[in-house]
Amino acid sequence: MRPHDGDDVGSVEDMAAASFRVAEDRLADAKDLYEIAETKARPGSFSSVVNRAYYAAFSAITALHTIDGRFFRRHGQAIGAFNQFYVRTGIFDASYNRAIERLKELRHTGDYDFSYRISRETAKKSLDVAGHLVDGIKAYCFERYPKVKAAYQIFTS
Repeated sequence: MRPHDGDDVGSVEDMAAASFRVAEDRLADAKDLYEIAETKARPGSFSSVVNRAYYAAFSAITALHTIDGRFFRRHGQAIGAFNQFYVRTGIFDASYNRAIERLKELRHTGDYDFSYRISRETAKKSLDVAGHLVDGIKAYCFERYPKVKAAYQIFTS
């Protein structure tokens, strides 16, 4: 398989499985950062939780696009295509699109708006929402594409 940069990176199934692995790693990072921020009373760290939560969900969306042979250079394009091909067609509920858009907005705010602090509650909700998105997209892909599930099991064994 050759994505937009032309490098051979393995089969579509391998690429999707790798994206799901990245999604889970980023979700685990977000959980760890949440615990650190909460226990060490470092409220500024909650923005890092939102950052990792967003990228976890985005990696799951990337896996889904990969399976269908779509590659994007910009996040907005990937999210727009997710809405077009998977939400508007009824594969995923509209709440998925609203959730990824909200995570993207919060990530941007946390990363670039230094006058605003992400709250503990917002970070926790972002973590939960990202977990829901990753789990839902992964479940859909594993049910519909058994080869992706098999490749994922190899990656995680």
